Amino acid sequence: MGADKEADHGFFVFPELGEGHPQTCMMDGIQVATGATYGKVMIAKTFYGKLAATFYHPHKGAVRYSLLPDFIDAMGKFEFLSTAKRVSNLLRFRSQFAGR
Repeated sequence: MGADKEADHGFFVFPELGEGHPQTCMMDGIQVATGATYGKVMIAKTFYGKLAATFYHPHKGAVRYSLLPDFIDAMGKFEFLSTAKRVSNLLRFRSQFAGR
């Protein structure tokens, strides 16, 4: 897109990420790379559960990037990702019973 890191409010990101690893880590990377943050209200999470995001600049248009399923499957074999996924699932399970 030829867009620089955004210092103001002229660039928006619509991530399709879910909750849990590696989605949350990918969201951190998007914020650092683009300068778009939740605090600047430049990100609107859709919770579609996909490793994809649409980047929109009012004067330059929009582009959607997504990771290919083969790439996602290949990442799953690494110990870091399998451990992180187990921890993420445990935390999600635990949160279902919080406050009962």
